[in-house]
Amino acid sequence: MTVEISPENYKPVDNTGEVLPDHRYDVALDVALALPGGQGERIAQDVALVEDLRRVDFKGPRYDVFENGLAGAALPRLKGMLRTGTLITDSLRRWKEAGKPFGVAEGHRHLLREDLEQRDILAVDILLPTLDSFRRKALVEGGWNPRHTGGRGPGCLMTYFIGRCSWEFRQQYEKWSIKQRRIAEVHAKLLDPEAFLLSVVSSEGTSSHSGGVVLDMLRKQPHQTQAVLALVLQGYEQLEIADRLQVSRGAVANSIYRFRQKVLRAEHEGKIHIPMARAYADQKSSPAVRPAVRHSVGGTALRRGESR
Repeated sequence: MTVEISPENYKPVDNTGEVLPDHRYDVALDVALALPGGQGERIAQDVALVEDLRRVDFKGPRYDVFENGLAGAALPRLKGMLRTGTLITDSLRRWKEAGKPFGVAEGHRHLLREDLEQRDILAVDILLPTLDSFRRKALVEGGWNPRHTGGRGPGCLMTYFIGRCSWEFRQQYEKWSIKQRRIAEVHAKLLDPEAFLLSVVSSEGTSSHSGGVVLDMLRKQPHQTQAVLALVLQGYEQLEIADRLQVSRGAVANSIYRFRQKVLRAEHEGKIHIPMARAYADQKSSPAVRPAVRHSVGGTALRRGESR
């Protein structure tokens, strides 16, 4: 049975069971009476919740419980919206209306649609800063307005929070897309021994000591390997090198491969520090590290940077 809301039977209370003060009660009642179905009641409950949190200045253990609950409820929604593309579409619309349009690559849309791990990573990256901006803008500064009449009308706290996530999407997507480009470059070079060797020699961040060690390693290689690597560094292709040295292409490829393995082993053993070599080694052998929220989501306490 549905009970009709009226001033006589509607008494909004906060989380302690206390009836709201008159000025907050009036807001809650207005909302409950104005909206159809359960929407008004949901927003009225949020009014009561905000009043309760206001008493502790939106901080402390009571606020932490609220924030953990908000994160736990929002995270699966964000993942779903990344999978369907609705979060992307909404963010594009908001930024276009703000006069600052941006784009999302079709390949990235496909990746987020198909790759659960990448959705997890991006969703968490969006969630964490949004929790901070939501507290400041929606609660402390009073940005959430239960009497809002513009656009689609008033929304509950969760609706407002997801809206903040749409704004945050742009910044986090741009950071994420840079990481994806770097990963793609590393993957491409893993299939290209010549590119690996050139990257190691010219790698940004390689110390002069490490460069000297690599050169020493080159000098200790068999004469054929030294000749192959010298021609690689001059930009010759494998077939051209094989023709010049009168050896098979397989012999050229093996020389490059063996030296690459020596460089990776030296980096792993700490004898040299070459960022690109470390990136290659990590791509080959390291377990995936997935960022995680610092909140309890689904009963599991997660912290940023934990391995799963």
